[in-house]
Amino acid sequence: MSDLIAAARREAGRLGHDYIGSEHLALALVETGDPALGDVLRDFSITRETLRERIEMRAPKGRGAPADLESIPIRSGARRVMDAATRLAGGSEPGSRHILMALLADGKGIVATSLNDLGAPLT
Repeated sequence: MSDLIAAARREAGRLGHDYIGSEHLALALVETGDPALGDVLRDFSITRETLRERIEMRAPKGRGAPADLESIPIRSGARRVMDAATRLAGGSEPGSRHILMALLADGKGIVATSLNDLGAPLT
C-alpha cells in the first residue's frame, strides 16, 4: 500500500492539494494503471480518462502543495477507506483491489459521486 500512498501524494501535489483524500487514492489507482480498476471500470463502460476527468472536475481547486510531498497528511475519508481496505484484507497489508473495494463501498465523497455520475451503481 505504500506505493499507492506515494502515488496519492503525487496526485495531491499535482492538483495543488495539501492533503490526501479518497479522490487522491482513486487517482493513484488510475495513474498506476491498476488492473483491478480497469476491470471494474470496463464493467460499467467507463474509461480511466473519463473517471480522472470527473474526479478532477469535482475536486476543489488546490492552493498549493507543500514542497515536501511526504508531509502531506492523510484526511479522515482516505484513512476510513484505508482502514476498510485493511479489514477487507483480513488484517493483512491491503492490495489495490482492497482499496478499490473500499472506495466503492464507502459511498461518500468525490469518488463515489463521480462513479455514480458515470453510471456505476455503488450499492
